[in-house]
Amino acid sequence: MPIPRNMTYAHLPMKYLGYLVLGILLVMSIVFYKERTLFVDVAFQTFKMITEGGWQVQVNRFGSGLVHALPLAAIRMELPLWMVLLSYSLSFTLLFLLLYHITVQWLKNEWMGFAIPLLFTLNTFDGFYWATSELQQGLAVLLVYFAFLLKYPAPSKWWQWAVIILGIPLLATYHPVMFIPFFFMWGFFWLSDERFRNSTFYVVLLVMIVFLLVKSSFMGNHYDAGKMAEFWNNFDAYYPNLLKLPSNKIFLTRSIKFWYFFPLLFIFENGWYLWKKQWAKAILLTGFSLVFLLITHIGSPHTTYRFYAEVNYMPLTLFVILPLLFDIVPNIKKKRLVVLLFSLIFVIRLVTIYNHHRPYSNRIVWLQEQLDNIQRNYTSNKVIIPFTKELEDRLYMTWGIPYESLLLSSMNNREHSMTIFVPKGGEPSLVRDIQVQDLWFASDFGAINSDEISDNVYFDLKRDVYIIVH
Repeated sequence: MPIPRNMTYAHLPMKYLGYLVLGILLVMSIVFYKERTLFVDVAFQTFKMITEGGWQVQVNRFGSGLVHALPLAAIRMELPLWMVLLSYSLSFTLLFLLLYHITVQWLKNEWMGFAIPLLFTLNTFDGFYWATSELQQGLAVLLVYFAFLLKYPAPSKWWQWAVIILGIPLLATYHPVMFIPFFFMWGFFWLSDERFRNSTFYVVLLVMIVFLLVKSSFMGNHYDAGKMAEFWNNFDAYYPNLLKLPSNKIFLTRSIKFWYFFPLLFIFENGWYLWKKQWAKAILLTGFSLVFLLITHIGSPHTTYRFYAEVNYMPLTLFVILPLLFDIVPNIKKKRLVVLLFSLIFVIRLVTIYNHHRPYSNRIVWLQEQLDNIQRNYTSNKVIIPFTKELEDRLYMTWGIPYESLLLSSMNNREHSMTIFVPKGGEPSLVRDIQVQDLWFASDFGAINSDEISDNVYFDLKRDVYIIVH
């Protein structure tokens, strides 16, 4: 059935339910701000913002700079470090709340807006605690972009065209795989209504294709180039037996245990489309899901880190949300049942996200125990702890420990600043020489000498030398 021009839930509190869910996520962002910010990438970026200043946009993913505004402002105002971390934790959820508000209030599209709280709860388990992925942010912006496109399918003013055209490079640079959910949404709405089979939609498609070609030719970076080389090496290693990729089985197992709403909705929606004889949409949903899974699994055949894999699978959640909100929910006669079902889903998912804080809270407990031990028993505020597989299993990743420990130890008083280095892969030359060098800080990315760092109000590592603690 065609998509109506009025995409609101008349006489239903769905809009307010969305605000409530995002509000609860905002409260959880406050409660678990340490778990979210003292974890690998966010800790690294906070360290860089403090020591280098400025926006920390990584590998040309320009849209991600939006979430740096609050912590950067807190740093420049020299607010306490815990407030810097709190503002960073809040910035992600505040961004999603702002995008939701723009969609439901300004663009008057409650159907698309409701996809935002669903996107960040429906299959979320670890993703709430690893909040920094540009893919998460890009998908939320993508939903707002298409809400704008649905409101102005035939733009008549220059500023409407400006938003539509300039939004494409912003979306494409959020993450290398953003083009896949973009093309899915384009195809979904093209199939849904003849209103969207117009020149505007074709221009949008053409501009995205052209920009992707320009991006691949002139905007490359070392990280994405390395990932692409790894992708083709994996392809050569497994082809033609791609069904035997270990990640295929891992994904099926985790989908049943953790991300169960994806297979449930995927099967139900395909059944719905077949029943309604909407063959094209069944092919679209199935084809994009399988192709995306194949690309993701070739790129990471062992999916070593579940939190990383979960966020990379988020486009799959978007693939099943759109059919649910635009094709199935509008056909349910008992509208109050819709509110009840979504309320139940949100309760289940929010409780699940809350209960999963323990492994991330345990990381903070372990870090604090190590810092207390160093303060009691050692004179240096810089230590090396040898890497072990058991330690990595407990902490998920160890490369962020130098940044996490420095931030945690400095939260109450900069004079208590300490840093722990856990070098992976034995003891390279950096570790062998580290005790005789005048190093201010060391990590897997190299060392910073004392004369390379400027004074700041947050860290005071003095001139202590590194010692090895077994």
